[in-house]
Amino acid sequence: MIGIDITATQNQYKDRGIGVLTRKVVEEMVKKIPGQIVLFGLGNQTDLQEPAVKFVSIGRLKPLSVLTRPLYKRDLYEAVVRNRRKEGYRIHTFFSPFIHAGVPYIPGVQTYAYVHDMIQKESGTYTRKNNIVAKVKSKQYAADWKALGEAKGIITPSNTVKHVVMKYLGKSNITVAYPGVDHEIYNRGHLKNPAYIEEHYGVEGKYILYFGGDEPNKNIELVIDAYALYRERCPEDPALLVIAGGGFSNQKNYVKKKYPALLPFVIFTGYIPDDEKIYVIVNASICIHLSLNEGFGLAVLEAMACGIPCILSDISAYREVFGSNALIVPLTSKVVAADSAATHICAIMQDTKMRQVYSELAYTCSNTYTWEKTAKSILSVLQDGL
Repeated sequence: MIGIDITATQNQYKDRGIGVLTRKVVEEMVKKIPGQIVLFGLGNQTDLQEPAVKFVSIGRLKPLSVLTRPLYKRDLYEAVVRNRRKEGYRIHTFFSPFIHAGVPYIPGVQTYAYVHDMIQKESGTYTRKNNIVAKVKSKQYAADWKALGEAKGIITPSNTVKHVVMKYLGKSNITVAYPGVDHEIYNRGHLKNPAYIEEHYGVEGKYILYFGGDEPNKNIELVIDAYALYRERCPEDPALLVIAGGGFSNQKNYVKKKYPALLPFVIFTGYIPDDEKIYVIVNASICIHLSLNEGFGLAVLEAMACGIPCILSDISAYREVFGSNALIVPLTSKVVAADSAATHICAIMQDTKMRQVYSELAYTCSNTYTWEKTAKSILSVLQDGL
């Protein structure tokens, strides 16, 4: 039997890349090996549960935080130990899709961990605030990465992350399993509904979209700088800037202080449920991500699947995953990057032929990645441990 931690599909990460990957991989695995999976999660049940899948609760529903992280790890470990010898629960292999929720190392169980990125390790930034929480978090993360040395195998979303893991941990038992995209949901044939976007999120007309978190590595201030330049250079019928997915309190203050005149044109939607995300993406004119560091780029892939032209920063993961299928922005300096991104925005918005070319490139690129391929790659690794 294969045990899988699915807590990321139930807590605050459920609509983030971690939660989406966990959900999609489990759904695909159930099809391939029905009756051979035990899910370990929060509460008394999960919507991932099917007749062919067993579910074990590790405790009540709770967010993952500095305070609850030790409880997650303890409860997960105890649940696996408690159930691994029960009839129908004889777990020989355990898969942890999110290492910071706990990776249980138990004698007789082969443990595999999915490392989405090591951005905190590389940047040394664990939270937006420099306080006791940051210090505690840094120690917790350091312990998590050190514990990876005990894993039977490590899985990463890209060669970019694989090389970083090898650099810091000296591990060679690493497999790349690229995330996928649900092409039944994210596709360019999806009905555009601008009236829905206007009614629910106050967005009227054309817009440039950033969709994702508000962590420092997302570099959203640069997106705002580029947008300000774009409006200066292309003042006729300019598009709005929609920043969606997170709280963005720092970015709101950034606009207020540096670009107060842009306040009516920069829309912060806040949290958008996963089932409504498609409407925000498919109606966009451009998707823009100018991250300093990423492990993959799931939000970009979802936009590409809808045929949305993308403007991306020149970082290793984006080069590896998306290649020349997007307009690239060098990060040599903030001034150069903002200038380059603004130039690309103007070109895409004004040149219909160019917009069509990059729409087609984006769509074609997205077809390379499917959740079925992701699950197949991960499952082949896990089955080696059976």
